[in-house]
Amino acid sequence: MGKTQSKFTEESSIVIKIFKKNNNNKSPFYLTPSSSLRYKKRKSANESFKQISSSITTTSSSSSYSNNKSNSIVSSVNSLLNEDHIFKYMGGRKFLIFEDARYLLPFDDDEHARLQLQHFLYRHMWNGNFSSPVHELLQNSNATVLDIGCSTGAWTLDMATDYPFSKFIGVDIFPIYPLEIRPKNVEFEMANILNGLPFDDGTFDFIFMRSMNLSFTSQEWENVVMKELMRVVKPGGWIEIMERDPWITGVGPATDKCNKTFADELKTRYNVDPFISPHISSYMHSTQKIEKIFHEEKKMIIGEARDNLSKVCLDNYKWFRRNCKGSIGTKIENFDKMLDESFNEFKDKKAYETSHRFFAMKKIEDGNSLN
Repeated sequence: MGKTQSKFTEESSIVIKIFKKNNNNKSPFYLTPSSSLRYKKRKSANESFKQISSSITTTSSSSSYSNNKSNSIVSSVNSLLNEDHIFKYMGGRKFLIFEDARYLLPFDDDEHARLQLQHFLYRHMWNGNFSSPVHELLQNSNATVLDIGCSTGAWTLDMATDYPFSKFIGVDIFPIYPLEIRPKNVEFEMANILNGLPFDDGTFDFIFMRSMNLSFTSQEWENVVMKELMRVVKPGGWIEIMERDPWITGVGPATDKCNKTFADELKTRYNVDPFISPHISSYMHSTQKIEKIFHEEKKMIIGEARDNLSKVCLDNYKWFRRNCKGSIGTKIENFDKMLDESFNEFKDKKAYETSHRFFAMKKIEDGNSLN
């Protein structure tokens, strides 16, 4: 077993046990970051995506989600594409280089394993995958749900298993998600919301978007992303955005210095404000398409001095910080030393990771209905 897979299996074991305990001993079959590949060409938001998607052919396999890294999504996609036009290496890690998309974390098995683990941490933290009042709708009707920035597809697949009578579509700028073994009520598409989503107005009953704070500038959040979300959701439909606060404060001076360094680099090099949660409500209100925004906040204890789950949360936090080295840390002097000094402050500390969910219903205008 490779280093990444071993790390993933070890650190996620606690979360898997909690998940199974809370879900009638049901195994999260899509937890592994490896799977077979198949890409069925669909309309895409721009010509560059069309050219890329036309390069991806069907890869047949009779196996289901396995831990065999030779079947990994990353390895299979790479073998079908000319990497010089799609990827570049920074700090020894592979990154996407689309001109019209911003993805600041690596495109490799290590990062995708971290994302899978993070999904189950969030589900446990919130005791569920969403906060919007759509349970009855998803359970009893043929609802259509969109997951924007679906990444490995963990949220989409989890929801599709819980709500088999609804249809789920996950979109991302590149196929990290499984394309072969998936529930019948799941589809995945390549799309970039900044270029417009490839869906008609008022298509979706529920739209979910999570962990996109490193993907958009403040101007894009307000002037493009929010407007596009409101366009494709139905009148009476719900939009939910989940983001976590990127900085864990009150730990010590080394961590405060690390936080400031990260924020300065993101602003200078990418014009990105990672602390987007204080602004989401105002951006949603600016569309003038909603009346009331609901905001919920959860805190998860993180640190080595607490229980095993808190240690897993800290491991995920460290994992994320180290995976930012290629896009953020290459121009920071003594980047690894800075991280180590920050991480050492978490010993015997009681710190919290905070995440937020903002959800709202689109207005039902005159002449429109919920259907």
